Amino acid sequence: MLVLQQLFNLGDEEVEFQVNDRHSFEEFVHLGVMNDIPNATTVAFFRECLRKANVIDELFEMFESYLRNQGLEARGRQIIDATLVPVPKQRNSREDNKEIKANRVPDGWSESPKRLRQRYLDACWVKKNDINHYGYKNSNCIDAEHGFIRRVQCS
Repeated sequence: MLVLQQLFNLGDEEVEFQVNDRHSFEEFVHLGVMNDIPNATTVAFFRECLRKANVIDELFEMFESYLRNQGLEARGRQIIDATLVPVPKQRNSREDNKEIKANRVPDGWSESPKRLRQRYLDACWVKKNDINHYGYKNSNCIDAEHGFIRRVQCS
């Protein structure tokens, strides 16, 4: 689902909807009608776990290796694309934001793990074309000739 998110510039809620709605997306993630499609919160949590484990680059290297083994080696020009993945705006107090910036979990948040999972502690505000956006910035390296994503960096 993360690959689809990158390919089509989808947010967490949108990728959940599209996998449920499009048969081709459902087949790509190898989940059939009888399987549960991960929801947006699960997608965000999984991406965050991969980022913290520092394995996103390794996974995309494996994906690129798979493409090469299928005879789909991409060697054309490269395009660097920076996209924003929107997340719900956080309604934190100033004290909570100070704790988050200091890489600490604010008081009382640990007592409610379900609520804590819905917080995007690493998301930030970014200004693009004089418009403020809240979320994650994804930088993609794309093969211009074949359209394959070669590298991804999420920050």
